[in-house]
Amino acid sequence: MNSRTVPVLVVIFLNLIIISRMPAWAQTPTDPATIKFKSFTPPPTRTPTITPTSAASPTPVSPTDPGGNGGGDSCTPSNRGLQSDCDAMGLSLQMPKPRYLKDTSLCTQSTMYPFYNSSFVPPDLSNLNNALGNEFWVYNANIKYNTCLASDLKKMLKYIVSNYDCEPFVAYGYRSYAEQEGLWRGKNCDTNPNCGVAPPGKSLHQAGIAVDLFCAVLSGGDLINFYNIPDAFTGREKNFNFHRPLPGDPPHYNGL
Repeated sequence: MNSRTVPVLVVIFLNLIIISRMPAWAQTPTDPATIKFKSFTPPPTRTPTITPTSAASPTPVSPTDPGGNGGGDSCTPSNRGLQSDCDAMGLSLQMPKPRYLKDTSLCTQSTMYPFYNSSFVPPDLSNLNNALGNEFWVYNANIKYNTCLASDLKKMLKYIVSNYDCEPFVAYGYRSYAEQEGLWRGKNCDTNPNCGVAPPGKSLHQAGIAVDLFCAVLSGGDLINFYNIPDAFTGREKNFNFHRPLPGDPPHYNGL
C-alpha cells in the first residue's frame, strides 16, 4: 500500500459512515404528525371492518343545526366558556365555543384554561369504533370519544372519502391524563417544546372532544404510509362542527 492509497481509503471510509447514518437522519421526526404517529406501537395492521363506500350528504350539516350534534340534548353541555378564564392566559375566548367542553374554557391559540388534573374524566364518552358503525379505520378498538360529537365526525369522514383520495384513519380520540403524560414524556417534550404534544392536563384530547386524523395508505391490510388530510379540506371542517386549529399540528381537529 503506497502513500497515495491511504488518503483515498480514509475518504471512502468517511463516506461510508455518512451514508450509513443518513437513514437515521431521514427518520428523525420533524413534524407533529410524524412524532405522534411514531408513538403507535406496534403499527396498525388491519383494514376497516367495512370499506367506506357510502357517499357523503351533498349538504353538510350546518354548525347551527341543532340536529347536527348526534345526540340532541342528551350530552352534558359545556359549563364554562368564560372570557375571564382566557384573561388569565392573556388570550381571547375561541369562537364558536365547543358545546361539550367541560370544566375549562377554550381560548385562542388552542389553549385551554383552567388545566385538568390527573383525575378528570369527561362525561359522555362512548366507544368510537361502535359509534362510527365500524365504517372507518380506528387505530385502537378501545378509543373513546364524546358521544354527541361522533355523528358529526362520521359525516365529516364520509365527506372526505367522497371528495378526496383519502382513506380516513382516526389515530386518537380521548386520552387520559396518564396517557397524555406518557406520550409527552416519551417524546422528551420537557426539553423539546416543539415536540407537537401538549403537556398532560393541557390537552383537549383529555376533554374528549379532539381527534387526530390521517389518510392511510394500505397494502395487503398493512399500513405502509400515512399523510395528513388534504389541505384543500381546511375550512370545510367547520361545516361539520369541527375546527382545525393548529398550523403546526395538522392532524388535530376539535369538535365544536
